[in-house]
Amino acid sequence: MQLTKLTAVVLFACGLGVAGLAFSPHLAAPSTGTSSLSLAAAAPPPTVLCNCYFSSDCRLRNGLCQYGTGCLTQGKNDGACSVVGAPPPSANLSAAMSNEEKSRVVAERLALSSAVDSYFQGFLKAIENGGGHPDPKLVQAALDTHLSKDGHDRVELGVWESLDAVVGWDFNYPLTFQRAEGFVGNIREVDGVVAAAGIVDAARRGLLDALKTGDDSRIAVPLRAFWSKNPNYVPRHLGRCYPHGHAEITDMKAGLACQIDVLQRVAGMLGDTAEAEARAETLRAH
Repeated sequence: MQLTKLTAVVLFACGLGVAGLAFSPHLAAPSTGTSSLSLAAAAPPPTVLCNCYFSSDCRLRNGLCQYGTGCLTQGKNDGACSVVGAPPPSANLSAAMSNEEKSRVVAERLALSSAVDSYFQGFLKAIENGGGHPDPKLVQAALDTHLSKDGHDRVELGVWESLDAVVGWDFNYPLTFQRAEGFVGNIREVDGVVAAAGIVDAARRGLLDALKTGDDSRIAVPLRAFWSKNPNYVPRHLGRCYPHGHAEITDMKAGLACQIDVLQRVAGMLGDTAEAEARAETLRAH
């Protein structure tokens, strides 16, 4: 009888222990590894609030709304205004340049143009395949261009911003941790290879022409020509410069203005970059 009672007590205690393991979050057996969810929970929240949706929300000269930064979204804002849009140190930098520096600016513009072109060509290859990553050889050609790290970073930013403007969310903007691993973006899928390639090539040609001439109004010419021939083009996944429910973009007249604004900001940023790189080269040479 005593044995039966003792057995019952032991079984009852064991039952409580099992129940505790099953139902108490504090008594769960420790995991042998750390899950991605626990890592995400342990990571501190972003401290920077997103402050833009369109690049036109950014007040800095040539400011761009940069996406994939990990900023904390608020309302519709999902990007952070880049700090690379600030005015040059001198109010009239080009006029204050020596002939040597002006020659260096021309050389830097050519180097930037070469890198921009290679990146665009890499993404055009992906579009021709219906989607995917840019051609690795063309990406490497862009990376091999003689530019500083800041120069390369701004070329990448300029191409990503341009793609976001013209093919919208058919383009995957790389996240911060992905960039650290060498990921430079992805074409998800396009609604018509010819049209998608056409608008990306229009952006490429306009941007290269603006860099060559220093005239950002040249951006608009290829884009207007594209839209005159393809008035019904819409990316498969829409995009922020396309009508998708926001009051700022209700038709493609506003959409085209959005695209031109972004590309002109990109051209201005890259023009400032050429001047900054030329200054740095001059200082190193002396």
